[in-house]
Amino acid sequence: MSSCEWMNDRIIDAAMTLIKKEVPYIWGLESCLNASTSHGFSRAQGSFIQILNRDPKGGGSHWLTLSNMKLKTKSEIKIFDSGFTSISFPVQEAI
Repeated sequence: MSSCEWMNDRIIDAAMTLIKKEVPYIWGLESCLNASTSHGFSRAQGSFIQILNRDPKGGGSHWLTLSNMKLKTKSEIKIFDSGFTSISFPVQEAI
């Protein structure tokens, strides 16, 4: 990968696989492609981290990170988005 290429799903999935090996007790870290399927992501039973594409159906070039770690309730979700824009309906469905 050259320094001017966008990160793709293979790179994101590889990074999540490495993180999962280091912290296997964290839920999430599933393939980012799950956001574009009818199956979606597994329901987390505790603390989770998940990375997904801002445009999961169309495969855009911007990535979001979701987590409920260090929040008061596990039903809350923090969205980390350097784009600071509203979340599309497909992303809301994936969440």
